[in-house]
This record gives sequence, structure tokens and C-alpha cells, in this order.
Amino acid sequence: SGMKERTERLRVAESYKLPTLVRRVDAAIGGGCGLQELWAVMAASSIGKSHWLDHVGSVAVVLGVPTLHASWEMSADEIGERYDALFTDIKAGLRLQKSDEIEEALERYHKQLGDNLHIAHFSSDTDTVESLRNYTENLRYQDDFKPRLVIADYGDIIAPSRYFKDKRFELSQIFKELKTFA
Repeated sequence: SGMKERTERLRVAESYKLPTLVRRVDAAIGGGCGLQELWAVMAASSIGKSHWLDHVGSVAVVLGVPTLHASWEMSADEIGERYDALFTDIKAGLRLQKSDEIEEALERYHKQLGDNLHIAHFSSDTDTVESLRNYTENLRYQDDFKPRLVIADYGDIIAPSRYFKDKRFELSQIFKELKTFA
């Protein structure tokens, strides 16, 4: 392809970047997370992977990126409470004492940002990447919600579409399916 096509491809690729708003992370990954790409967050237990995904999701919503946050670990209510805390700057532990403030702040956000966030819980016993694909398609057709960012929290507990003798092959299959979905 010619120089003009390559330049256009670079310009379009930049428009598909979602900054994390953490300067050192964005610098390390070329300006942000690529939309329509698979990004896997891996670390030891209780390090904050899910909190990081909540952060990235909240940045996306604020920037107007329609976001589906799918979790195989936590309930939709638990994830929603985390987003509420991020959007209102009121800690989740204070939600009962400050419910009026939270409601007012969320109403303001909704007026400004619309419905850019959808949260769903999936069962780690039965729901596969295909379940996520079907759910996303239903959102598109029934609710006219077309996510540009899909967060799949806890990829290693998604039910495999195919069982293998070794768990590592199941995980490999799950992440290949997630990559295809992206």
C-alpha cells in the first residue's frame, strides 16, 4: 500500500486508543489500550486486577465509549457499586449513609454521558465466550447498545467451550476465543 494509505491507517489506529489516564502506563503501551483488541490483565491474587478493569471501564464511559463490563467472578450489583464509587468519588462503604448524594451525582452523570455502561454477570460453571458473544449481539439488536469496549473480567474462570485433559489447554482455547471475539 502507498504512503497515503499507511498514514490513514495510523490515524485511524490512534482514534481507537483508550487512554488509561495513568501517564506511565499509557506511555508504556503507546498511548492507551487499543479498542477492538484483546488486552489481558494478569497478576497474583488480590493485587487489584478487577479494580484496574473498573478504572479502565470508568475512563471509557467518561470518554463516551460504550462499554460492556462482563464478569464471571462478581455480581453485576457489586461491580455497579464500584463504578458508582468511581463516578461519585464516594467510597462504596459509605453508600448507605450517602445514598442521596450518590443518586444525585449519578443522575448528573447520566444526563451528561447517557447509557454508555452495561454490566453483566456470567456463570463460571456454564457461560463461555460464545455466551458473551450472544449476549453482546442481543444488546445490539434489542437495546441498540453497541459496545466498543468489552471487559471480560476473570478470563481464566470462563467456562471452556471444549474440555481438555490439561487446564492450560482450556485456558489457551478461552483466550483464543476472546481474541477472535475482540
